[in-house]
Amino acid sequence: ALDNAVKLVYDSLVDSGIMDETYLIMASDNGGCPSDGSNNYPLRGGKFDAFEGGVRVPSFVYSPLLPESQWGAESSKLFHVSDWLPTIYAMGGGDSSDLPEAIDGVNQLDHISGSDTDARDSILLHLNAWEEE
Repeated sequence: ALDNAVKLVYDSLVDSGIMDETYLIMASDNGGCPSDGSNNYPLRGGKFDAFEGGVRVPSFVYSPLLPESQWGAESSKLFHVSDWLPTIYAMGGGDSSDLPEAIDGVNQLDHISGSDTDARDSILLHLNAWEEE
């Protein structure tokens, strides 16, 4: 069902003539929950864990605006969910330095476009304010 829905969105963007200036972004949330039958193998852990099975998720960005060398490329660099805001802002032509300094995200567009530089060197994990101590 999801595959068909993504194809419908893609076809609509092509048919309307705006795919050439569009970024198509898909991202998962936390890893699957093993108690609900999910299996994150070969990663350890799952939803609500600080192990990779709970925090490492699949995502992709496709756009004709990206260099073809990046189509199908994989990355193991650090990318936090908070990075989407400045990255998408930059994709739209904004200067991410215009965003408030208080945001935690960093612009990852250079990395997505093929730069070898690391936009971040650390990520805070497993900070759940709703858990009682």
